Amino acid sequence: MGAEGLFTGRGGVMVRACLEGELGEVLVSPSGRSAAAALGDFVFLAGAPERGLLEQSRGDILVPLSGGWAEEIRALYGPRAAQFVRFAFGSAPGAEAAARLRELAAPPEGFELREMDEELWELCRREAWSRDLAAEHWGSWGNFRRRALGFLALRGGELAAGASSYAACQGAIEVQVDTRADLRRRHLARCCAAKLALECAERGLYPDWDAHTAASAALAEGLGYGGRRPYTAFAVGR
Repeated sequence: MGAEGLFTGRGGVMVRACLEGELGEVLVSPSGRSAAAALGDFVFLAGAPERGLLEQSRGDILVPLSGGWAEEIRALYGPRAAQFVRFAFGSAPGAEAAARLRELAAPPEGFELREMDEELWELCRREAWSRDLAAEHWGSWGNFRRRALGFLALRGGELAAGASSYAACQGAIEVQVDTRADLRRRHLARCCAAKLALECAERGLYPDWDAHTAASAALAEGLGYGGRRPYTAFAVGR
C-alpha cells in the first residue's frame, strides 16, 4: 500500500500538505507497511509500527494515527515521551457565523489588525513567540504569499498576536494562533482568528483548527468550530 493509502482520512491539512509535495516530507519504510508525514514540529505516523521509521523521524511532536505506534514511541523514548491530548474539529464556522465573526474581528482599542505582508512576515521571525506565524518550513515570504494568509494584531507597530497558516493544502489551511505572553486575555488572538476565518470564507478555503491545548480548543469553539475530538500526541525531548 502506498503512503496515501496508509494515511487515508487521517492527519488533516498537515498530512495532506506533505502528500501533495509542497511542504514537509513523507517517509515510507522499506517494507511499505508504514509511513511518516513530517512537517515543522510534527510527525504523523501511520500503518504498522516499525522502529526504523520512528528512529528516522525528527519532529518534536509525534502523532500516532494507527494502533501500536504509541507503544513503540514509549519503548524508544521512555520517560522522554510526554503523552498529552490535542483536539481536532469536525467543522469550521459556517456562513451563519459571519455576522458574529465580523463583531469578534474588531480589535480592542489601541490595537490595529493587519493582513500578513512581507514586512510583518520578517517581524514575526524576529521573536520566539511569533515565529510559527511565519513558520520556517514555508521557506520564503513568496511561498507563503502564494499559498497562505494570516492576520496580525499590532500596538504601536509592535506585534501583539496573530492567526496565520502553519500549513496549506489544496483548498485548506492549518490555523496557527499565538499571542505575546504579556498581552494575553485581551481577546487579541480571537480577533485575528475571526478575521482569518472570514477571509478564508471569501477565498473558498477551509480553516482547519487543530488545538494544542484545551484553551485553544475553547477559543475555536467560541468562533463556531464544532465536533471537538481529542486525540493522543507525544512531545519528545531531542
